[in-house]
Parts: sequence; structure tokens; C-alpha cells
Amino acid sequence: MGTHTELLFTKRYQFLQTEWDLHKSFLKINFSRTKTWELTQSFFLLKDINSYEPNGIFIKVF
Repeated sequence: MGTHTELLFTKRYQFLQTEWDLHKSFLKINFSRTKTWELTQSFFLLKDINSYEPNGIFIKVF
């Protein structure tokens, strides 16, 4: 994975788009609160991030 964006996982369920998403850039995961790799793995493996609508996964870009 790339190192363009760090993501912070929280307890809420919402996805915030950023310029990196619009450019379909690779993301860097920072598990600072939870360990939900099994739930989020499929999200980061998708080629087109823009066309994906997260299901019960909250990803906050900071």
C-alpha cells in the first residue's frame, strides 16, 4: 500500500471523501483505535475507490 493518506478508524459509520479518493490513490492504514482489518481489507483491495460505498465501516482521513 501507499503512504499518501493515513486513516483513523472510529466507532461511527461514515466515509469522508478526500482528494486522494478522487485521484484513486493508495491509502495507508493506521489502526490507532480498533483492529478491523478483516472488515476493511476488501475496501482497500478495490481498484475504483470512488465507486465503492462503505457498508458499516467508518474511515476518517486526517
